[in-house]
Amino acid sequence: MATLTVYPDAGTGGTTMDALLQYLNGSGEDWATIRTQTNGTTASATVVNSFFGRIRTDGNTDKFDIILRGIFLFDTSSLGGDALLSTVTLSLYGTAKIETLTGNNDLDIGSSSPASDNNVVAGDYSQIARTSFGSIAYASYSTSAYNDITLNANGISNIDKTGISKFSTQIESDMNNTEPTWVAGNEAMGYSGYYADQSGTTQDPKLTITYIVPSTFKPKVIMF
Repeated sequence: MATLTVYPDAGTGGTTMDALLQYLNGSGEDWATIRTQTNGTTASATVVNSFFGRIRTDGNTDKFDIILRGIFLFDTSSLGGDALLSTVTLSLYGTAKIETLTGNNDLDIGSSSPASDNNVVAGDYSQIARTSFGSIAYASYSTSAYNDITLNANGISNIDKTGISKFSTQIESDMNNTEPTWVAGNEAMGYSGYYADQSGTTQDPKLTITYIVPSTFKPKVIMF
């Protein structure tokens, strides 16, 4: 059994990236409108320590003013097409969390399909899929260590063994279209942590894959 551990590249000059994508409307919008916006108002591939997912209510009744998502790309091409994957774990180093809003508050992993592998644009806000590959509950999320999320069969299938594997982070209410219970006062649910622009890789997002490569050895047949 072999293990591959990979990280997104920092910034926009490499092969991959990670990025924060947020939609903000200071006047608030209803849930269906803010969740289905095409373009975000903030798109950054150079963030260091920020949210992986966030939802916040507006002061106006039944309105929400923020939904934030993250995208994470990993170069998994060294696996090769013949690799047989056993387990895949996406790990995020946490620094903070907030839960003053009632709803489906887990942090979920899904897929993403940004326009570029090494830069981010506003339109990538909507380039995420709504199938969960795994999640972590609010109570289990560490704010001072890695949070390991073991991916399910769909998540394993999302690995590109000869290219770039693309993931997203979303609050479960966002992923499943379950509107949180609105309360006044800019109440929120969210999870923060380090992105790849954090110095070094000891706290960067990482993808760990265990796998085997079938032997190419063919026994020689000797005829008598």
